[in-house]
Amino acid sequence: MAKIFLKKDLGILRPADSIAEEYIQGIGFGKLLECAITQPRNIKHHRRYWSMVGLIFKNQRYFQTKEDLHNAIKIKTGYSTVYQFKDGTYWHSPGSIKFRSMDQVAFEIFENKAVNFITSEVVPGLSSELLKAELEGYL
Repeated sequence: MAKIFLKKDLGILRPADSIAEEYIQGIGFGKLLECAITQPRNIKHHRRYWSMVGLIFKNQRYFQTKEDLHNAIKIKTGYSTVYQFKDGTYWHSPGSIKFRSMDQVAFEIFENKAVNFITSEVVPGLSSELLKAELEGYL
């Protein structure tokens, strides 16, 4: 199994470098391949997310720490596992947004859901457009 990088060009995946090109040339014509396609994470987007968490944390009074806010975002956006105990109570275990846990596409979906949660429940009245504009300089 090899890990290679491909680039989408005019609707076709093409080798992104000489290593990928060499690997692809070694595959017989018409061979069926199984691929797991991911888009590498963008560190600037990750930093922008944490800047958003910091900005929102400073402008709210409900959450005691940035980590509490971060965990609430993950739970409310569906990035958690829910456990039900015998007594009927539930426990949410927040998921991970580490680079190895989600690729760039999944992270962008998560970030958009986070913005929606923040603007509808954490700081109602704050528009998603204004929040995104405030964070635009972080990219």
